[in-house]
Amino acid sequence: MPSHSNTKLASKPLLDEMTSPATNLFVSPQGRRALFYLLVPRTKRHFTPAQIAPLSETDETRARTRRRPTEPGGSFVAAEIMLFAGGASKALLHVIASSYPSTDPASPHPIDLPYASRLYKALLQGGHFSHTSKSVERAAGWDANAFAAQFVTLVDKAVTVDMCTQGKGSGAFVVAELCGALLRDGEQRAAERKKVKTWLGTRRGLL
Repeated sequence: MPSHSNTKLASKPLLDEMTSPATNLFVSPQGRRALFYLLVPRTKRHFTPAQIAPLSETDETRARTRRRPTEPGGSFVAAEIMLFAGGASKALLHVIASSYPSTDPASPHPIDLPYASRLYKALLQGGHFSHTSKSVERAAGWDANAFAAQFVTLVDKAVTVDMCTQGKGSGAFVVAELCGALLRDGEQRAAERKKVKTWLGTRRGLL
């Protein structure tokens, strides 16, 4: 799936067929690794050097043949799988729970990858933004508020604060969506809101 735009066109007719069996992927490490490949195919956190080496063999050729830089289209498919099939939310949060920003330029933190940060924003929003309706079209089978609560539990204070204050600043938009999701759930997420408010400081005015 070479590009985001091409993948959108190609994947929509296939999503119904993909999301049904996708729930079976979440129960095993091997299945979850297939989803991680769509987002971070070269990360040493989930793939061994022996696995990365053959995957990287085509990188140079693809870079020469592209007319312009493109994003891995697999991130779009991963978003659809999560929104419409659910599951594996904890595994996805563990991916971004590592210290931010990455100290290895060759392996950036997922939040600094535009396509990956958009995935997490979509999951916290509960769906994709529609330019036609000017609103988020929420996926019925995805609980964005529960995902936000898991975010607070699994991604610690240091990482969350650093997303707002360190690196490229890409994480600030993700944290803003986190705050929005916690606010939407009202008093049900009061404990999580209080915790994040303490992390960020009251002067930020997000919660």
